[in-house]
Amino acid sequence: SHSLQRPKLILNDAQKFEFNTETYSSSPRYTFPYDCTPIMSSSWHHVVVSTEDGLNTLYVDGMKVDAIKGYISGSSATKLDIGGNCEGTMNSFITMKIDNVRLYQRTITEPEVRKIYETEGSCVVDEVAVSEKMSSLPVSPLAYYSFDDKTVGDVSGNGKNGVLSSN
Repeated sequence: SHSLQRPKLILNDAQKFEFNTETYSSSPRYTFPYDCTPIMSSSWHHVVVSTEDGLNTLYVDGMKVDAIKGYISGSSATKLDIGGNCEGTMNSFITMKIDNVRLYQRTITEPEVRKIYETEGSCVVDEVAVSEKMSSLPVSPLAYYSFDDKTVGDVSGNGKNGVLSSN
């Protein structure tokens, strides 16, 4: 079904991140070898997936932890799944809270990822206003969902509003 063709980042039963832009059951489905067990805690963690020219890079807490080869095909999808299953029911493989999701129109560099992490890390403690957080980012996101008001209104100013599905 075309409705299931959307980018997704999930944590599978083996505690590995999987990333693809097609249906969940389709190939290719790229699994990062990185073991997520150490970050499965009640602490806040920053996760970034960046893709460029067939190289998919995983960053955790501002540091590059994994990179895998695999072409991620373009998608005309209007939906994005993070942490849920492919059926759209959003049953997470693990219990998690998601905050401050940003989408970019270009690949962000390793130094930019580190700067975003440093900015985000200080904001978690300080609860800095979104406008101040936006101005301190090294690159402007295409869409930014802060979840501050329990909705998925795009606070980037680009009007890419979403719908929150959770159980």
